[in-house]
Amino acid sequence: RYDEKIRKKKKNIGRKLIKMPDTSDIMQLFWGLANGEKERINSGLELIKILQEKQTLQANNQWCDELSYSLKRLIRGLLSSRAGARQGFSMALVLILNTFTSTLITTKQLQSLKHSIISLSQKSNKQERKDYYFAQIFYMLVLCRTNRLNDLPAQQVLSATSEIMKLLKEKKLMTELCTSVMIQMIQQSTFNTLFKETLYPYFLTCSSEIVVAT
Repeated sequence: RYDEKIRKKKKNIGRKLIKMPDTSDIMQLFWGLANGEKERINSGLELIKILQEKQTLQANNQWCDELSYSLKRLIRGLLSSRAGARQGFSMALVLILNTFTSTLITTKQLQSLKHSIISLSQKSNKQERKDYYFAQIFYMLVLCRTNRLNDLPAQQVLSATSEIMKLLKEKKLMTELCTSVMIQMIQQSTFNTLFKETLYPYFLTCSSEIVVAT
């Protein structure tokens, strides 16, 4: 019993614990999200079905335990280096954000969860840094695919754009993904002040770098 406690303690070193819901209905679905495309889609749709049922029983526009757990688990899943995990977890996040209203799950709440889960420290090793960068990119993809990019303060968008541009130039492995994110960010913000006042001036200052990187 003592050895088991030590094992669990080691497993959670450096990680923020996520409160588990009382039910196990959704637990196996998270594994399915990281599998093949068909199982990934079926798991995502089944997860949405369960969350909708649970959330209808919740009063006062508060998150049910299952929704709270799922959001945290899915955001943490963006850090996973397991094959297919980021694609599956980001897909499920998009499904959730497109299913539930932005008044129930606000972008501000989402940002708060993201900052508490996806982070770097001075002690982060090479793999942890790589996972962090991939998680940041996939998170921005989620915001773009759920039309929430424009909810962010301009400075946060500019900071994220700058970071993606840096990865685009320095990390060949991420070139295609970074380019895809940048295109979606531009497409979503082209006709509003976010692009005119924030992104467009920034791109003008580094247009030559974009050409070289791509």
